[in-house]
Parts: sequence; C-alpha cells; structure tokens
Amino acid sequence: MNDFIPNKKVLFVDDEENLLNSFISLMRKEDIDVHILQDSTQIDSMLSEKGPFALILSDQRMPGLNGAELLAKVALNNSETIRVLVTGYSDYNETVQAINNGGISQYISKPWNDDKLKEIINSLVQQYNLEQENKFLLNELKLKNSKLTELLDGTILNSTHLLVDILSYINPNAAAQTEKVKELGIPILNKINNLSPKDIWEIKIALDLFNLGIAVLPSWVQIVLNKEGLDSINRFDVSKDHQLLAAKLLEKIPGFEGVAKIIKFSNKNWDGSGIPEDIEISKYKLPIGSRLLKILLDFNKLQFSNYKDIELLKSMTKKPNKYDIDLLKLIIKSYTVKKTIKIKQIKVFPKELKPGMVVLDTIQTLSGVKLINSNTILTNTSITAIRSWEKLRDKIEPINVKVKVLEDE
Repeated sequence: MNDFIPNKKVLFVDDEENLLNSFISLMRKEDIDVHILQDSTQIDSMLSEKGPFALILSDQRMPGLNGAELLAKVALNNSETIRVLVTGYSDYNETVQAINNGGISQYISKPWNDDKLKEIINSLVQQYNLEQENKFLLNELKLKNSKLTELLDGTILNSTHLLVDILSYINPNAAAQTEKVKELGIPILNKINNLSPKDIWEIKIALDLFNLGIAVLPSWVQIVLNKEGLDSINRFDVSKDHQLLAAKLLEKIPGFEGVAKIIKFSNKNWDGSGIPEDIEISKYKLPIGSRLLKILLDFNKLQFSNYKDIELLKSMTKKPNKYDIDLLKLIIKSYTVKKTIKIKQIKVFPKELKPGMVVLDTIQTLSGVKLINSNTILTNTSITAIRSWEKLRDKIEPINVKVKVLEDE
C-alpha cells in the first residue's frame, strides 16, 4: 500500500504587506508550509502554481476581490480546501453572509491573538489531513479489493473451466446436455428484470456446473450412462439426485455458495414439491436461477417428443404447479426465432480445432497414447493439451469431429 503524504500548505491572502510579513514571522516555527498572496486577483494563478492548499485564510476587505469572493472562487475547484475569513468587527454582517453563502468554515477576528491563531491553524491543517488520509485509505482499500476481486474472479472462472473439462472428459453425454441447456438459458438472462450482476454471474456458473455431480459417480454408473445415455440416470439411487451431490461439492468452495443453492433447488417444483424433500421452499422463495434451471432441464428432457420447441414450451405453461409461469412466458416470448441444428462431420488438424466440436473417434498419438475419448466435447483446455502434445511429442493424424450449424427455420 502506498503511503499517505500530508499536505501542510497554508495560504494567507491580505493586501497589507506588514500583515503578510507578520504572518510569516508568526508561523516560522510551526510545522506548516506558509505561502502568502498580496494581490487577490492572482488567486487562480496561485492555486494553479502552488496548490492545492490544506488551508486558505483571506482578509475580507481588499481591493480587487474581497475575502468572500476570493474564497468562493477557491471553492469552485478546491472544495476540500478549508477556507477561513479574516475580518474586522465592522465586517460582521458581511462575514455572516459569507459564511452562509460561501461554505466558509469559520472566521477569525482582527486583531488576532497570536497563540490562538497558531492553535486554530494547526488544528484545521490536522483536520484537513485526517479527512484526506481517510479518503486516501478508502481509495487504497477499494483498489486492493478491486484487484483481489479481479484475481478471485479469474481464479473462479479458471476453476469452473477446469470442472467443465473434467465433466466433458468423464461423461460426454452430460457435457452435451450442459451445452444444450446453456444455449437456451444464457440469452434469457439479460431479459429478466431486476437481476444483479452477481445474480447473472451465479446463474451462468450454475448452468455450467449443474451436472458436476455426475463426474463423481461410481465408474460402473459412468459406463452405463455413457452407453445408454442420461435417460438411464434415474435407474440408480446413487445417481438420481446427482444435482444435490453437485451442490454439496460447490457449497464448500468460497464464492460458490450462491451457485450451489441454485443447483440444490433446481429439481424443486413451483409448489414446493420435488427434491430436496426435507426442505420447505416454494414459489418466489426459490432462487430465480433454480426456477430457470428447472424449466431448462425439463424442456431439454422433453425435446425428444413430437412437439416442436415453441409448442413444447407452451405446453409446459399448463403445469403451474411445476414452473414459474411468468418466467416460462418470458422464455417463450424470447424464443421468437426457431432454429434447426444441422450436424456436420469434418476432418480437421489439431490447429483447426475449436471449442464445442465433438470428437467422433478416440484421439491418440502415433505412439498409441490416448488423449481424448470419443464423443467428448472439446474445450479450450483439451484443445491446448492436444496441441501441446503434438508440439512436444509426436504428430497427430487429422481428427474426425462433429460441428453444429444453426439455421433459421
């Protein structure tokens, strides 16, 4: 953290030269940096060349600008400088008006008491620097917090990518479902009213990681799921509540508590039924991310029916016990352009790989080392691994991949 440097500059403005000299003499042993100005009309130049000042004292009766006018000019661009009017008894009414109109801190009567004047000046300079140091420390803290937040956000984002990569490697079907859910869910976020940046961030991460629990299921379950697809997941007690398992994994990670809560209640219905059965929560008390994820997951499961997508979404509005109907209607409204997905199979070299491509065959090196399983969705991490291996070890043959092409109906 940088050190705060106190500002001890004090400016005294008066048209009487003997008073200016007396002020210099009076303050010579004080711990302040004294400046004087005899011509009040030169205040802007003084501020530009020597400012900012911690404290400015100005006589009221002067040719050119009077004290109130001068201090009002100071306030325009140096509002934090403490401003004091030096007046005679006959100037009382002008002084009161100046204090009321010009934001002047206080006034000092002439002739002044030397000891009292020194006490006032030292006290006001100290006051100024205490306020400035507090602002300085707050700004330093904000800067530190900003850098820490940036670091944590980057760390969390990298952690999320790593977890997604693990899931895509262990269970390509789960990774494919995740991509489908995100494809519909992400565009909706900016259309939902009153979502904070934190809400949007947590929902996006939840859409990435809701299937994370599948990655830690026993290997024998993984074999069945990879062979028969995710439709078979409810056959096993150990896997049917995998989203609760994902929530338990995530709630232990600092910064992921809100994400874990969204995933935890993503199988809760609007009326409060559903998993987890032992927690009573329903309707608007459910996180909006959970309500959205519930709709997206059910929509994805039902897409294999004979309904077209828009018709399927409309049919879901007939089940008000299950879904947030207002949110569902918003999704329908946003789903104005129907898309068809065409699958294209191509052969590409490692340098041509892109995230989202699906590997059709197991990728292995000429020496027989397996790098990526078949049906894996490629990510930046897995592509980097493939390219690094080819660069450091041996050449990899062109790779059969599947890519999606979206077309308007």
